[in-house]
Amino acid sequence: MRKIKNILPKFLILLIVMSNFIYSDPPNWDENGDGVLDNYTDYENNGSITAKVYLSNLDVGNTNDMIAAFVLDEQRGVGIAEELPSFLGEGYVFMMMIYSNETDGETLSFQYYDSSEDGVFYLEETFEFITNMVIGDAINPYIL
Repeated sequence: MRKIKNILPKFLILLIVMSNFIYSDPPNWDENGDGVLDNYTDYENNGSITAKVYLSNLDVGNTNDMIAAFVLDEQRGVGIAEELPSFLGEGYVFMMMIYSNETDGETLSFQYYDSSEDGVFYLEETFEFITNMVIGDAINPYIL
């Protein structure tokens, strides 16, 4: 009986740690989980990007990961990780529609949410929004 009493606190601690990992909250970039900016109807123009994310020269991405596009602090797009089949090179790609009320001239910045780390990474790459832009595809994705 004494052994069980010693194991019980350790088991409870392990259970609490695991539940925090399993139920960690991703950023609220996509409240309904559909891979589309929740307030896209607020904007007149759009363009798309298909990207892969590299951190420290390593291709990253996994199920439940996301990227988001921003103009200053205003979110303008979201993309959910999609697994590529082997004939397209494997790994994960992020397909994102980006929105604006301007036809061009706004500088986009990007953030990456790593679900395995439960962390958001600010990516260095930026580029200018242009209406109807099509940047990258599954075979030749834009590298973030």
